Amino acid sequence: MWKKTGAILAGGIGGVLIFASLASALNINGYTPARHNRFSSGYPSAPIANTDPTFIGLGYDWSGVGWNAADPNQSFALLGPRFFLYARHYSPGVGATLQFTPSDGEINSYTVQALSGALISGSDLAVGKFTAPIPETDNIHPYSILFLGYDTSITSPYHASNYTNLLLYGWTARIGWNQLTNILPPNYFSGDQGYYFDYPFDTTTPDRAKLVGGDSGSPTFIVTGTPGEMYLAGDHYAVYQDGTGGIDSFLALELPQISGYMAQWGYLPYVVTPVTAIWTSSGSSSWGIGSNWSPTGVPADVLTMTISSGLS
Repeated sequence: MWKKTGAILAGGIGGVLIFASLASALNINGYTPARHNRFSSGYPSAPIANTDPTFIGLGYDWSGVGWNAADPNQSFALLGPRFFLYARHYSPGVGATLQFTPSDGEINSYTVQALSGALISGSDLAVGKFTAPIPETDNIHPYSILFLGYDTSITSPYHASNYTNLLLYGWTARIGWNQLTNILPPNYFSGDQGYYFDYPFDTTTPDRAKLVGGDSGSPTFIVTGTPGEMYLAGDHYAVYQDGTGGIDSFLALELPQISGYMAQWGYLPYVVTPVTAIWTSSGSSSWGIGSNWSPTGVPADVLTMTISSGLS
């Protein structure tokens, strides 16, 4: 059983509904404001960035994570200068004002023009659009998506080794760590065609985070290094009813739907596809021949990558 982590609705496999009340912010083992709060004070009206040397989010760019001016507990991450990710069951609403702040602490406000609703049948994955693109001079930066091929096996070591370290962002702007466990395929939740990933709630390791009611829609990032690169992985969707883990939408396997929605207005998501092999052939030009690559074998991301990167 599972339940959504939004403000009102919750659900279960087969349509069983459970209501989840609001609770305290993202629960983090060994929580301290200096180590886990994005802002040291002033949030949301006059936020001051947390620069404490123990802050686990230090060195990462948080400018692309904003909040609803009418409900500062509701957070969103940018997919592009005009688009943001949100949880369908916890929508900000058309006409809402979302606020973002660069490192200088100035608050920038943008108006929601449209909401996609479910991009995939039954899923919680949704994308919103602003009335106009965010100007580059605002210094608000969208996030890239890390794409490693359409390997959808739940138990694949490919995912275990590459999609693993997560930074979880929760309402009231708290940040904690976790580790991805499984990729959940379409119909894992009855009638839901979306892809999700889950992660256990480790209750003993310092900095591990546990979702609570109200965290839905806040982003999760795949990270490499400490600090290092930070890629938008998804947003919070639900928790297992027994409290053992969290569930997030998984953007890397939903790129065709996300790209299709954004392309209507001339945009595409930013996508990073790491090079996994070197092209060595001086003869045959076929990418489908393993001997043309070093190490030998056609890399999976070459065969399956069909999505362009950046702005169209």
